[in-house]
Amino acid sequence: MVPFLWLVDWVNSFIQGSPEMWIAQAHLIFNILSTILILPFVGYSVKLLKMLIPGEDRQGAKIESIDNLDFSLIETLPAAALEVSRKNTLRMGRNTSTIMDMSKRYLESKSSEDYDEIQEVEATVNKYDETLSKYLSVIVQQQNLAKDQTKEYSRNYVVVKNLERISDLSVVLSQFYKLVFDEKEGFSTTANTELHKMYSLLEEMLPAAMNVYADIDKEENVKKVGEIHLQLKELEEGFRDSHFDRIVDYSCKDQVAASIYVDILSNLMRMGEHILNIVNNSVSKSQVISKHVEPELIAA
Repeated sequence: MVPFLWLVDWVNSFIQGSPEMWIAQAHLIFNILSTILILPFVGYSVKLLKMLIPGEDRQGAKIESIDNLDFSLIETLPAAALEVSRKNTLRMGRNTSTIMDMSKRYLESKSSEDYDEIQEVEATVNKYDETLSKYLSVIVQQQNLAKDQTKEYSRNYVVVKNLERISDLSVVLSQFYKLVFDEKEGFSTTANTELHKMYSLLEEMLPAAMNVYADIDKEENVKKVGEIHLQLKELEEGFRDSHFDRIVDYSCKDQVAASIYVDILSNLMRMGEHILNIVNNSVSKSQVISKHVEPELIAA
């Protein structure tokens, strides 16, 4: 302690400070010396805290924000404005893929943090929908639009609306799962496996559909989406039957989970239908993939 007081005395006399300044100098020197002494041990302290408080660091979902769209560009260069909307629509597609994956993650984790994050990402997707819809509506009002530009507007608008519906359905699925978890229930191993199989197909299907929209390996991706859609439909029908079998033989004992399971399958299938809408509105009539779907699913 004495060496420290000597140091403070020396500094204060060097700057010709008052007794009040001596106290300030003591605080300052103490803080500087404490920091110098502690710095080498910061890394070890972090490791010690991780050992004392175990747990995984959460990594938030990678979300892409929408650009600030330049409305003045629409009147002067509508083709450039369409390209801006197209770029942001592709971004919206990646965010929609993220929220779809997050609903699956919540099914696995049952974490309230994952559930809350889904609602946050949904707000971002909704902003894309609102902003792009407004931007595109101004573009289509321009008198100098060429025929192919009008077609591009229509294609872009339909993709935006279907992506927004896929995002909505992801939120609905998370709400279904929350109903089950709030009742301290769960899904059987078989049901979980079935749901993951449908999610896996959707996770392949949406990026392929967005590649069709972006004119990337178009023919190959159209074929891929068509094949996955058929697989998805077959799985949904088969899983409905197996669910009813589980109810009959009393192997499905959680009442809330049993009562909404068919609705969950239906919503996963509806997501597939909306993905198919994206493809069918991005190709020529000869390339359209046939389907049987309720009108409500098309009119997003």
